[in-house]
Amino acid sequence: MISPKLDEIVGFILHDLHSGATLNEIIGAYDNPPRKEVITIVDKHEYRKLMDFVRKTDPKAFVTVYSVNEMRYQPKIKK
Repeated sequence: MISPKLDEIVGFILHDLHSGATLNEIIGAYDNPPRKEVITIVDKHEYRKLMDFVRKTDPKAFVTVYSVNEMRYQPKIKK
């Protein structure tokens, strides 16, 4: 997901959905501006909440959606 309102979107993912997110520095090939992209994995219920939030916060956000068949991770222990 790419948006000028990425901080608000990431905050929603972390604090409202209680999900994780990864930020990547990217460069657009069309006009070469450096930007940040957020990647997150959510279930169907969280996806609906996230898309509703994104539509309200930034209707022009660039969103790519993938179906994930399997995922492996180790939960982080908060210090």
